[in-house]
Amino acid sequence: MFLGVLKHLGTSGMNSTMATATIQSTNTERVAFNKIPQAIAFAGVGGAIINSLIWIIGNAMGGMKVPLIAVPISSIVAVAIGGLVYAILGKLTRKPITIFTVISIIFLVFMAFGPYSAMQNSPMPGGEPFNMATFVSTELMHIVSGALTIYAFTRRARA
Repeated sequence: MFLGVLKHLGTSGMNSTMATATIQSTNTERVAFNKIPQAIAFAGVGGAIINSLIWIIGNAMGGMKVPLIAVPISSIVAVAIGGLVYAILGKLTRKPITIFTVISIIFLVFMAFGPYSAMQNSPMPGGEPFNMATFVSTELMHIVSGALTIYAFTRRARA
């Protein structure tokens, strides 16, 4: 059907090459590969700082069941993995930004279940289940990291 429409456009006086080029240019998203390291630094460091502040507040509210050192490390490592996924999508797909955003949102939704299940059972061997302060704080940390990651790659590392 789609090819038939293009063929019809080509025979009705419009240049079919021009129609094809127009369609391809509107359907293609491009990744600025040279800006990915900057996006990783922005989202990773930003997430590490903001999430550490959330940890400090959560600890003051009821004692965190996660060590502070795990917060910046997790923030930076997760963003670096996200940068790798973003780069791979940029090489292999026509819509890397859209696909990355969808994958990130789905991943963020699934990550919301982690702190909830950690309230029932300890997430670490020999550790304690999460209390309400840890639950709320880690949920906020996931949202902060997810939002910064999506923003950094889809806005700061696009061509």
